[in-house]
Amino acid sequence: MNYDWPTFFASIGGSAVVGLGAAYAIVQTFFKKKIEAEVQSKYDEALANLNAKNSQELECFKAAYKKSLDENQIRFSKWHDAQAEVIREMYGMLSELKIATTLLVDSIYPPNIDAEKIDKNNMDRYLEAYKSSNLFYHKNKILFPEEHVNKLDALFKKVLLSSTGHMMNKAMQKSQPEASELHFKIAKENAHSVGNILDDLRKEFRAILNGEEVQNAE
Repeated sequence: MNYDWPTFFASIGGSAVVGLGAAYAIVQTFFKKKIEAEVQSKYDEALANLNAKNSQELECFKAAYKKSLDENQIRFSKWHDAQAEVIREMYGMLSELKIATTLLVDSIYPPNIDAEKIDKNNMDRYLEAYKSSNLFYHKNKILFPEEHVNKLDALFKKVLLSSTGHMMNKAMQKSQPEASELHFKIAKENAHSVGNILDDLRKEFRAILNGEEVQNAE
């Protein structure tokens, strides 16, 4: 029996090449999957660590934010309490000042009454009311909103104009009756303005105390 030895060895060699190629492909696939698995594992681990870190940082941020809110709430509460106390005290003083100013400039004395003595008592009451309220206002000015500062400044200015008009009226009653009458009118007009400003402030002060939005009067 004659064998075609060249063909035989060629076929064996070809099979060996195929076998080696298949083995290489298997080994290549194995290592590829192993590498992919290791990479995926490291990726998953890194992602988990990143998520844990982000979660921790987020929780820290939430805690810091809540602490900041709580501190701001406490500060706001203390500010509002202080402001409310000052507003209540200020309104009481301004009410007394309004009454004292009105009595000073608008008193009509019946006959046989010691007008000079009454006028002196009214002036003493006015001076005390003005001094105490003006001092209290300037000591606590920082607690008032800017629009209220403007109105309070205007109120105290009107009070001074009213009392000045009253004093000029008294000084000129005999020597310059016409000028005296003019100053009397100025005193009354400014005293009336004090009342109007105080009415506006009363509404706005009440809104602040009730936590409502302040509607400024035009």
